[in-house]
Amino acid sequence: MTLLYEVNIFKVSFTRKKEEKNDKIYRRRNCYISKKIVTNTCSIAFKDIDKIIKNNSVNLTRTLDLGCGFWRSTSYLQKFNPGQIFGSDIDEKSVDYCRKNNKDCTFFLNTPDSLQYEYNPFSAIFSILMLFHLETADEVKKEMKKCFFSLANKGHLIIITRTKELYTANYTSSRGVKAPINSGDRATMYLSDINLVVEDTYWSEQQLIDIATEVGFESYTLEYPLAEKFDETILPPFLILTLLKR
Repeated sequence: MTLLYEVNIFKVSFTRKKEEKNDKIYRRRNCYISKKIVTNTCSIAFKDIDKIIKNNSVNLTRTLDLGCGFWRSTSYLQKFNPGQIFGSDIDEKSVDYCRKNNKDCTFFLNTPDSLQYEYNPFSAIFSILMLFHLETADEVKKEMKKCFFSLANKGHLIIITRTKELYTANYTSSRGVKAPINSGDRATMYLSDINLVVEDTYWSEQQLIDIATEVGFESYTLEYPLAEKFDETILPPFLILTLLKR
């Protein structure tokens, strides 16, 4: 993910150096710290989680929020009363913030060289609005492998990510700027609620399913939540991919 503009004050141009990647994610997430409640277009990504849990009989005994950021998604998952909930992120600042502000969950750093997540096995792993930060198919595959080997048997991986439409359509709090053509393309969108233009990597549902199958997942379901305003009524901005480890 590349931050292009910040609050219309000045243009920011970051190099793609690996050591700067975490700081870019932190700067973007910092715009959301005060937003404890998920609202506007982003809320559509969360609206069907309860249905997904129920319809797939997801076991929440040990739940991991992968890419927890500033624990906004973690706090949302807490309302389903999981037995134990964990949060993980690649950014140390985010993890430190979570540890200081949410004492009910266990937070840890997602280290790039590990083959499994700390505190595994998990009965369920949620990846909510995280995968578009990964810039190559190899990175996506590596993270899915870690999920697979960190899940207990019959555990679920629930991926919520952006559809291609989010980079093309007009939504309540976002609009497309530069649309992707193929999976793995860079794409740009404008977030009007925080006055921010960002660049992500778009991953199609088919490529995600292909990678998941290659990693070892044997069953999946796809959901496309909708809303009641603007293009959100006919063009789903997010997809929910639920994967099962046999």
